[in-house]
Amino acid sequence: MFKYFQALLKHPFLLVALTVLLFLPIIYSAVFIYSMWDPYGQTEDLPIAIVNHDAGAPRIPDLRLNTGELD
Repeated sequence: MFKYFQALLKHPFLLVALTVLLFLPIIYSAVFIYSMWDPYGQTEDLPIAIVNHDAGAPRIPDLRLNTGELD
């Protein structure tokens, strides 16, 4: 086991590559957690519009079923 650590110390590129590989999951997790941390924090700047032009949809050839009407 000690032989492997000596090989890492002799080849600094391997040590850098191992360090980067060890920190990739941590960096990925940190970015993911940061993106989900406060999803409603900036919603006041989000432009939205609601448009309802529901015309219904024919489902059976002789019967018109308009699912958008409330009556």
